Amino acid sequence: MNTLKNKRHRLHDRRGTILGGVLVLLVILSLVGFAMIKISEGALVQTTLYQNESIAMSTAEAAYEQAIYWMGQNPELLMQMEMDGTVGTVAFENSHADYRVKFHGFVGYRPIFEVTANGYCGTFHRSIRVHVVQAISGWEMGQCRIPISTASTREVYFADGEVLDMPIHINSYKVPDDPQRDIHISGRPSFLQEVSMGESRHSVGGHDKYASVIHLFDAGISFDQPKSLISDEDAVQSKIEWYKDTIRDQRSDLVLTPQKDTRVPEGQAAVQLEFYVGTDGKGYVRMTNDCTVRGKSITSGTSDTWDYKAKPGSDGTRFEKYSIYGFHYIPENAEDNGLRTTHSMASTQMTVEYAGYEAPPCGMIYVDGNVIIGSANENTSSPGIAELNKVQGVMSVVATGNIWLANSVTVSDKDDDGSIYLRQDNGMPSEENPNGLGLFAGGVVKVLDPGMVENYASDGHWEWVRQGRRRRRVWVEGNGVPEISGLSYEPIGIKDSGQADGTYHRHLPDPMVIEAAITVGGGGWGAENVRRSSGGGRKEASGSQDELLVRGTITEVIRGVVGLIGSDGYLKHYYFDQRMLSGLIPGNVRLKGKFTTAPGGWSDFRIDPRQQEE
Repeated sequence: MNTLKNKRHRLHDRRGTILGGVLVLLVILSLVGFAMIKISEGALVQTTLYQNESIAMSTAEAAYEQAIYWMGQNPELLMQMEMDGTVGTVAFENSHADYRVKFHGFVGYRPIFEVTANGYCGTFHRSIRVHVVQAISGWEMGQCRIPISTASTREVYFADGEVLDMPIHINSYKVPDDPQRDIHISGRPSFLQEVSMGESRHSVGGHDKYASVIHLFDAGISFDQPKSLISDEDAVQSKIEWYKDTIRDQRSDLVLTPQKDTRVPEGQAAVQLEFYVGTDGKGYVRMTNDCTVRGKSITSGTSDTWDYKAKPGSDGTRFEKYSIYGFHYIPENAEDNGLRTTHSMASTQMTVEYAGYEAPPCGMIYVDGNVIIGSANENTSSPGIAELNKVQGVMSVVATGNIWLANSVTVSDKDDDGSIYLRQDNGMPSEENPNGLGLFAGGVVKVLDPGMVENYASDGHWEWVRQGRRRRRVWVEGNGVPEISGLSYEPIGIKDSGQADGTYHRHLPDPMVIEAAITVGGGGWGAENVRRSSGGGRKEASGSQDELLVRGTITEVIRGVVGLIGSDGYLKHYYFDQRMLSGLIPGNVRLKGKFTTAPGGWSDFRIDPRQQEE
């Protein structure tokens, strides 16, 4: 009996022990479950917070991209920027952002903008601050084509043997993914720096348009890039007007409005600019106002030359022939009557303020008309001149009409303080050289044909002469260009061998060297009187084709003709002046719609909500 009671007691104890263990296990499992729930909730919260912070950052980046897009679409950015900048907003379903674009200052003449973008999601606030600069191309063009009529264009080729040591940008000709490639190549030209294209690499059907030429771009090629605003006529005109107003407010005597002499057939009003270094070691510019260019018109629709410019109001889609340079007159006694004046380059310097920041001083000249740049070589012997056609100082020349180049124009390797800047091994100016020239034309910028004047000799006539049994018709020249009272014929370039001083038998140097930042708002950069048809053509120094050497930058609405490969005009040798990257020429002439981050210019960070409340 006792044994049975003991068994029952032990069983009861065992059951109690098991029940207690179960209860303890349930408590432990409950605690573990509760902990797991809390951990899961914490992980979910952390995931949500991390996601919100990532969204805030992405939203800030979207606002930054929107700001950069706005900058690229606004050609008046530099001139119209207020001190407080420009603000914008971007809204999304569960987040929002804002941005501010401010003018930050200058590095040299190159403007820097500060873009601040803020992204918000929940309690998170991420901010991006970026300093950006306007991208600079060595050679950018609205079209890699040449006009062949008033309404049509054709491809122009980069040719075998050409050296292109500058960044190149080409706007999209039609739609970015059309089947036609927008750069045209003959042989193996040397592209020594990066090329950027407005078009896509592939056509809408997926065809690789660049497969056959991609190997030529050793320095790289990029696609779908923002367009240059050089084809935007309003943007070009607004910058020309800005120059006029700016110069008139500071130096009204450097705003010139030349008047032509109506007795000159096809006369065009112009100002002649002659840059030189004086015997005192200082830089100077001599300006002759009220020059009259004797032009030569080209009938629209004829096939004798390629001398077209953009038709006003067409944004570079329509073209017209224009009257090219033949020769020019200056007023007699120009110095005595005040129409020829000489200025030190230092005296032409002006300072411009943007949103409270001053740009470095720069010389500026504005001409409401045409400009002839360059002087006859024999003028080197003129009193007070040590080096002719040398730019010592920084100068921007702006013309509403055409700019004609009448001789080589290069920068001096000295400054007014007597410092000497040795050239680099490749002939480029030293990177420390402070001298520079900017040319900005509402019309075209062209190397003139020095042989045109020979057709205007006074008393010239056609005459039949006998050669053996045959007779042929030849032109017999007279004693000079037509004389007009009150005007003097002004020679340019270099006189031909054996000719007297002042003769109209002249040529340009070979190579023809231009060191400048060239902006062509009304057509293309190139050479005049390059023949389309056989027979004749522009006058070369020797042989059938000279060399044209450019050290600087080129921006043009459409390609201008430089030469016919191997037969007429010039063979191109273009080199990018790296000094332009630091803004050697004032930034307001730039028309590129792409902005890039300045070195070390990007930072992003979290804004603490408590700091915002404070």
